[in-house]
Amino acid sequence: MNESQFELDVLAVFSHPDDAELSVSGTLLRMKSLGYRTGVLDMTRGEMGTRGTPEMRAEESIAASRIMNLDLRLNLGQPDGHIWLTEEARTAVVRVLRSHKPKVLLTTHWDDPHPDHAHTCRIVREAARLATMARYDQQSGRTRRSFTGQNQTSPRRESAILAFSRKSNIACVTLAR
Repeated sequence: MNESQFELDVLAVFSHPDDAELSVSGTLLRMKSLGYRTGVLDMTRGEMGTRGTPEMRAEESIAASRIMNLDLRLNLGQPDGHIWLTEEARTAVVRVLRSHKPKVLLTTHWDDPHPDHAHTCRIVREAARLATMARYDQQSGRTRRSFTGQNQTSPRRESAILAFSRKSNIACVTLAR
């Protein structure tokens, strides 16, 4: 579960340690059983939580990651209770997306009543788009997120897309079954 660059198939991005386990651990376990590379990105250390300390939550995250056999578990260290749609937060998520190029992102619903959860959803949505933009965060040295993959689309559809010459580096993608 190190931070080196490798591609993931599925990345779950949630606000607090244990949110992914409570929300999508079944999905992550199923995807892992099918041979997909899985990971979790926690936005905060969960320091505002009433049950345990950030250190305890970090230990629990490691234990849960082992149980789920995750390929990656990262924590951005954003301030718990104060996740906002900021340039810093978006850029941090963009860098993770560019490093690991997940094919599928899982996160909370945009209308979740917990402010951190709703804001995380918005950050993930915007970061996913920004990660595709070559000129966004150029100073990091990380290249834009590539959407190349198995092309199971029709040749006419691909030709129509490629007719827009400024977008000629885009490939039509569908997930392999």
